[in-house]
Amino acid sequence: MIEVRYYFNSSNWADYEPDDYVSGFISTIVTNDHGSMERRIKIGEMKGCLVHVNFARERHESLFRIFDDHSADFAFYFKRIFDKRRNDFKEGLLAFPPISEDVLLIDDLIIYPEYRGNSLGLRTIMNVMKTFGMSCGVVLCQALPLQYHESKDIRDFKKRIGTNLLFVDRKTAIAKIVKHLQRIGFMRIAGTTLCMIETATWSMESYKEFCA
Repeated sequence: MIEVRYYFNSSNWADYEPDDYVSGFISTIVTNDHGSMERRIKIGEMKGCLVHVNFARERHESLFRIFDDHSADFAFYFKRIFDKRRNDFKEGLLAFPPISEDVLLIDDLIIYPEYRGNSLGLRTIMNVMKTFGMSCGVVLCQALPLQYHESKDIRDFKKRIGTNLLFVDRKTAIAKIVKHLQRIGFMRIAGTTLCMIETATWSMESYKEFCA
């Protein structure tokens, strides 16, 4: 059994700056030690955010400004899912009107090498889906292999595990990650390294085996 502990960074939306519309989180993934309910072991970590598109709409805020001012990674995400001119999701991206326009983005997910297996990464994603995802219209997950992430914490992690888990071929690696995410209903956005769940057409009950 896993437990995901969330640590959020969210403003009070007082000044309506671009970052006010993004609530970031860092998660620690823990499990019990050989059945012990007293001792918890850290087995991984996850980073992501909630983009409060609904609130941005109320304030007539530019979605491009929110994403572009946040980071280069966010500018990349914006170009893949939004139309700057229309200030809306790209035409044809969603099959149905979203239940909410808010976006849950899972940016980094790491399960430490000694604990890999038993679909723990997918179980962690199902946890964040249950906790936050069902109040969003779109859930995005980055399917980029570990060695292509440039953030400092990822570089530190690479030093810790060495290179034994790093794929050499980028294309093959992305394909494997996408196939893994498809097991819980993600679909790859064509021409990108992003996978998406449209919550209006997705059911948690269909993937309940990953909820344990």
